[in-house]
Amino acid sequence: MNIDRQCWSSVRNAAAAVTGTIVDVVPRGQIGWIDIPTDWPSYVQSWSKNHRSKMQRSLRRLLTLGEVRFHVASQLHPSEVIGLLEDCFAVEDMGWKGTEGTSVLRSPGKREFYLCQAEQLAALGQFLIAHVTLNGRMIAFDFGGLANGVYHSRKVGYDPQYAACSPGQLLQQHLLECLTAAGEVRSIDCMGPISDAVRCWRPRTYQMGRVVIAARGPLWNLAYRSYSQFWQSRRNRKTAARRTPSPVAEEAGEYPLTPLSIE
Repeated sequence: MNIDRQCWSSVRNAAAAVTGTIVDVVPRGQIGWIDIPTDWPSYVQSWSKNHRSKMQRSLRRLLTLGEVRFHVASQLHPSEVIGLLEDCFAVEDMGWKGTEGTSVLRSPGKREFYLCQAEQLAALGQFLIAHVTLNGRMIAFDFGGLANGVYHSRKVGYDPQYAACSPGQLLQQHLLECLTAAGEVRSIDCMGPISDAVRCWRPRTYQMGRVVIAARGPLWNLAYRSYSQFWQSRRNRKTAARRTPSPVAEEAGEYPLTPLSIE
């Protein structure tokens, strides 16, 4: 959750005021939040010179390989979502997540989860997907949910064989430009630890974390200790198993699966 939000701060303060109550806040990192500009040319000029040059070079390089098309859709019928997401999953599986066995297609239950979530969002008119194709084949994607003027970017990916053309970054630029022109979305919640791939778009950030509140009494104290030991053990196992960092220059990190909150 966004532990910077006033509502969660109020909950923590109220709980902490009760004698004997345990309140534990575990920060998990800064999340990128991109405000949609109102003036596109001015926004482009606010980028670093290197970033502007990179985007121009990347597009020129990609165009030499064939027909390039950018797509952004937010009014899809649930039946139209499945095929698009299957293509997204196939693209993701080509990258480091497929190699490490953590892609959607190699993780039991994830495919069904994302398909179900996307169909529900599409039925509500709150699903958005952007993708870029080269000669008719998807090479980068970004999909998620819309709520209260915010696009929650749930999953992104790109085909690593075109990494030199930065297809994920080109898609991000196109999406930002489209959202600016439409004027209906105020911000993009990147929903993952901020990376260099996000910083170049001049985002602000918020603190993501976990809040645990245990009431007074021995049973709650025991439950809290068990909870703490479980997560500490899990963190220790992940640290011990951690290998050389994966090449995620174009893709923001993701948190464990959590259904989008539609308000």
